[in-house]
Amino acid sequence: MDTSFENALVKFRASLTEKQRHDFAPCTLEDVQTAIEEIQVRLGSQRRLRNMKRMAKFIEAMTQLGQVVEVFLNVENTIAFIWVTSTWIETLDLLLDIYAEIGEILPGLTQFRNLLGQHPYLKVHLENYYCDILDFHRNAIYVFSRPAWKTVFHSSWKTFKSRFGPIISSLKRHRELISDEKLTIAISEVQDFRESVEEKLEALSKQMKELQLEKNEEGTLKLQEQRDRQLQFVLNKFDVADCQKDLEHARRERRHHSSSGDWIFNHPLFKEWADLTIPRNSTLYLSGIPGAGKTILTSRVVEHLKQLKSDNSARGHDFSVLYFYFNHMQPDKRTLTGLLLALLSQLIHQDDVLLEQTYQRCLAVNQYKIHSSNIIRDLASLALKSQRMCFVILDGLDECVGDPSANLAEEQERVTYWFDDLTINPDSEESHVCESHIRLFISGQRNGVLEERLKSCPSIQLETVAAHTTDIESYTKRRCAEIRKKFRVHTDVERDLVNRITFSAKGMFLYAKIVLSNLLSQVSAYHFKQELKEEHFPKGLDEAYERVVVRVFENPIEPERLAAKIILGLIISAERSLMWKEIQSRFCINVDTETADADRQLSDSCKYLCGSLVEVERSQIAESEPDNVIELVHHTARVYLVQSRRLCISSENANMALFCARYLTSRPFALGLSGSEIRKHAIMGYYGFQDYAAAFWWKHAHRVTEKATEIDGDLYNGTLQAVSRAMEAYGSFNNSVPEPGRCCTDTVSFRLNELAEDAREWENNFKIKFRTRAIRNTIEVLLSEENFSEMSILTLYGTVRYKCPKPWCQLFYRGFERREDRDQHLLEHDRPFRCSIEGCYRNEIGYPSESDLSQHTARLHSTQSTIHFALPRFSKTEPQVICSAATTGDLAKVKACLLAGIPINTKMSKGRKTPLYLAAAKGHIHICQYLLER
Repeated sequence: MDTSFENALVKFRASLTEKQRHDFAPCTLEDVQTAIEEIQVRLGSQRRLRNMKRMAKFIEAMTQLGQVVEVFLNVENTIAFIWVTSTWIETLDLLLDIYAEIGEILPGLTQFRNLLGQHPYLKVHLENYYCDILDFHRNAIYVFSRPAWKTVFHSSWKTFKSRFGPIISSLKRHRELISDEKLTIAISEVQDFRESVEEKLEALSKQMKELQLEKNEEGTLKLQEQRDRQLQFVLNKFDVADCQKDLEHARRERRHHSSSGDWIFNHPLFKEWADLTIPRNSTLYLSGIPGAGKTILTSRVVEHLKQLKSDNSARGHDFSVLYFYFNHMQPDKRTLTGLLLALLSQLIHQDDVLLEQTYQRCLAVNQYKIHSSNIIRDLASLALKSQRMCFVILDGLDECVGDPSANLAEEQERVTYWFDDLTINPDSEESHVCESHIRLFISGQRNGVLEERLKSCPSIQLETVAAHTTDIESYTKRRCAEIRKKFRVHTDVERDLVNRITFSAKGMFLYAKIVLSNLLSQVSAYHFKQELKEEHFPKGLDEAYERVVVRVFENPIEPERLAAKIILGLIISAERSLMWKEIQSRFCINVDTETADADRQLSDSCKYLCGSLVEVERSQIAESEPDNVIELVHHTARVYLVQSRRLCISSENANMALFCARYLTSRPFALGLSGSEIRKHAIMGYYGFQDYAAAFWWKHAHRVTEKATEIDGDLYNGTLQAVSRAMEAYGSFNNSVPEPGRCCTDTVSFRLNELAEDAREWENNFKIKFRTRAIRNTIEVLLSEENFSEMSILTLYGTVRYKCPKPWCQLFYRGFERREDRDQHLLEHDRPFRCSIEGCYRNEIGYPSESDLSQHTARLHSTQSTIHFALPRFSKTEPQVICSAATTGDLAKVKACLLAGIPINTKMSKGRKTPLYLAAAKGHIHICQYLLER
């Protein structure tokens, strides 16, 4: 077979499942005609006949195309009559209309059979027709064969139509060229002048290919731009955690031993779990002690599955790979909602149908409501159920601790129960046709909760695997080679060191890393040998930390010792990871004198001052602004620093709250400050800590009240008085604290606890954005000036960034490289309700309220037709259906009952209780919320 035709078939076959290939392989024209007759008979018996004759021209065109291709290429069964049927009348009508449209476009090809045989250059027509038809079938099958297709049909069909448009245009262009009457007559009249004709046909073929390529590129580019706009809009709404950054961090951690973790791919339990040939749901649990290397190994699993996906995409084994890294210190990485947002955001990158579905949902919901746990659960559940197979990798489930008020065990159980609901309760009506399958990989510490919940699942206990110990030994050998080179030690000493560290690690990668980093940081061979002595060599992770802590906290050079203590205090109390320029700004700013001095920047690196207690990560916020992010080497380092009483996290948090409150109430932040004064303070570097303080001052204030008994009395009182002044300076009259200078701390504490612990609510109560916006406008101008690039304070601000003024938004500190992008982003905050009709100007510039959008839709788009699938119909004389659904917490059935016409205030025959009463009595809050909204 010709390469072009073969490529088209390979692409088409790769999009099919094994079952579809088996079903479609023997399909003939007679099978299609039989299927049409059966559909007519079935629909006729139901009094729902459809004009199936619309298929006639399409089938005739397919028959001719098959005959011509088989003659021209001397092969058989090239054209497969792919017949997508549906019992849903509305979808069948849509599909028949599409078939009819294609049938009208395709010309009769049998009249060209002789010419095709004599003039090979005309094969470009066959090639194009063949590829376009297969492309049409491939997209149509995708709509109706995916799991839960009815649920996402509107989005699937819209995505299909966006791809179908270019196919129709392409077919029309081919018809115009091949059916040109003058060309046909000319070819017939000059068949004896083969050489001349061949030249003309060759030129024509080249022209057609160039024209098609140009049109295809133009259409593809337009669709890609539309997709990119939708994707960016949804991601901005979600404000989701960056899992790719965690994956890249783990990849860098493996730089000393790239093959570390490869053993798991040959482990029997993993091979069974990852087997693509068996359609099933399964869970694999990887457990380990703290610091064993679970995150690194989990990341290897993610990379392996991504490569597996790439390798198998051409074989029809298409699946999704999703991953998430829990982190109890980061609010967006410690809850079920944060997990579901991340999984959903990854899926819409891979699936255009889900992108369209989620985009439409986001258009009509503001950013506050889109973070509702019910909405996120519905979207994520729909997304995963629509996948044929989906691998979900969760790292550190034991760090899923929920919000500060949540119960740790309950939050982790909520995650496992949510996945149970996906796999145990599939859509029974569709599951026999195209069931989705979830492969769940969970890593975590053995904390009692996970073992109980996952006791029925296959598990791998990391530190007991011999191959894992071998990985630690290989890593240790590489680092010991660096030690030998630096201190010129004997190979016997090197060999002994490898054995000591490997044995003492007891399956803990972190132990080996801390010990080896500490040894490499020694300043001389003498100090290195001192560390090797039996009384100094650590026997466990705590002793390994202690050797580093002694060097840092007992450093005889006082400025270095004090700087290290301040840095570590900032890191353990910070609400998000701090950038090095923010830490440097903290050293430069003096809130007592309300000045900043760039000369106070630290000349030594953070790694030099704090040793192996910290990790320095390169954060590429933008191509023009690389900066270092400073984090603790592991969460166990934080635990050790606190338990060893080297640092008191409550006191460090109070210090942070005190500084932020005084900083934000200092004169450089005064309301109505002139542009020249702001510029003066900006040039000093005074605003280098603004991004962090403005976003998190109130959170640190909350933490102070929660740990009041652990904080020194003077520090506690001074902190709350400073917080009181900040609340007075930024709050409205109703939210201020009277007489801040003389108010008792109990009053401030009560006011803090009275306010909701939500960033958006705090911004509504304390309008800090008006101050920061004026300051940022001045800094943007300042950073754009040519001579500013030579100033030393550039390291405190970085290059110019156009940032969102909303403190709760991630882009408040990350920002954009272009002002236009920032301004467009602001529309999503200020005018979040967008029209769903592509091309409407209100699709780009939305409305500030949902009612405004509804009025716009009713006024301009009310004629838009929609498809409504048949819903379960319940008799109005059977109120127990909705009442039973409300009692059991079945939201889907409650919705179906209301749509079927059952009154919302229906009462049971016994007890006269309404669905709302029954749901409230059983604690089904999501049912209550839905009923109240109705």
